Parts: sequence; C-alpha cells; structure tokens
Amino acid sequence: MNKLLGIALGATAVYGIVRLLKMQNVSDKTNVSLVNPRVHSINLGGLTFRTELAINNPSRDSVSITKPVVSVKSNGGGATGRKPPPPLPGTTLRCPSYSG
Repeated sequence: MNKLLGIALGATAVYGIVRLLKMQNVSDKTNVSLVNPRVHSINLGGLTFRTELAINNPSRDSVSITKPVVSVKSNGGGATGRKPPPPLPGTTLRCPSYSG
C-alpha cells in the first residue's frame, strides 16, 4: 500500500510540474492589447471606460480566464480613492491555442 501511495504522489507531482511549465510558457508568449478604448458614460457617479481586449495566444496550450479584472492605475497607485467593485460572477473568457 505504501508503494502505491508513493507512486500516486510521484505521478501527481510530475503532473503538477508539467502543468506549471505549460502555464509559464503561455504566460511568456501571450500578448494582450486594448482595442477601441472609449468613454462609455459620464454621470454623477463618475466616469466609465469601455474597451475590448485582443488576446494573442501563439502557444499550443489553451487558456481560460475566469473573472477578469482590469485595474486603472496612475503613478503606481490606484486612479480612484475607493476599492474597485468585485468581478462579475461566472465571467469566463476562453482563449484557444493558435491553430494556423
């Protein structure tokens, strides 16, 4: 039983290391750029920006981005004096691998 447990733990460790290396590869190669940034609305509550993101993933691995958050910063600090709202529940972006 101890031998079986050792094999299972070893296999889990190898699988985890492979996954981490794939994530590092995707992180190094993925490029994100803003497309069509614009002012969405202006009201007494403040100024709302709207933009689209272009995610270029040239690696063979696919990525799922869950609950994406965009932070607006000015001079290294937050651009507003209050905490940002929580991300929308259930928001998932799918970034497939490059196929061509």
